[in-house]
Amino acid sequence: MTLPEDTLLENRYRIDGVLAHGSSGTVYRAFDVTINAPVAIKENFIETAQQVAQFRKEALILTRLAHPGLPQVSHYFGFEGQQYLVMAFIEGENLEEIVKKRSEPLPEAEAVGYLLQVCQAVSYLHRQTPPLIHGDIKPR
Repeated sequence: MTLPEDTLLENRYRIDGVLAHGSSGTVYRAFDVTINAPVAIKENFIETAQQVAQFRKEALILTRLAHPGLPQVSHYFGFEGQQYLVMAFIEGENLEEIVKKRSEPLPEAEAVGYLLQVCQAVSYLHRQTPPLIHGDIKPR
């Protein structure tokens, strides 16, 4: 179920709209009324106790990560049987939007620049103890 606009979560996060839908959840653009800043909120579609435990474990790991290529996760909570992650909202176009807008392949140097940024973030994840594997890298 998609949360309607203006829903207030945790007496703090106002839902402003949907950014993306996926098989495992929805990502919302929201506004943190406490600190007066935009945020992104990931809602996880979970069904089993094992999935709840896994999402919570991932949330605790994500809150300790700090890298310029990864959105900072600041809060994890449950609401009406769903679980949510709050993270920094990063303004701008994603790589999929950039490529579609241009209707042609990116110049090699630009593509390599984006790829290096991804590799730096993945390398950071792999250097964690224990190493972390990102299982959902895509242009968007």
